[in-house]
Amino acid sequence: MQSFGFRYADKQTVYIYLDYYDGNNADTSYRISREDDIEELLLDKLNMINDSARLDIENNPYKKERETWMIRKGKVTILLYNIHKKDFARFLNYITSFTLI
Repeated sequence: MQSFGFRYADKQTVYIYLDYYDGNNADTSYRISREDDIEELLLDKLNMINDSARLDIENNPYKKERETWMIRKGKVTILLYNIHKKDFARFLNYITSFTLI
């Protein structure tokens, strides 16, 4: 599994991970609204990029007034985390144009 993330202004974060071994390649997207689900994902699957030297979740707690979405495109999973509502369309546009080479 390969994973990385980007933190933008005001702690808006995009996490991307590629799982070569997962057989489920169905494209899907959904809003995540349960804090427990988000923390489990960030502390489990994306743990290696959440260390204190990189994108430490302790310094960027979940905010329910923002948008958090999981988007799956083939073997790539993208988490839009703590995105301002006013910026969500722009971030969604960025990731829908994402192409795996």
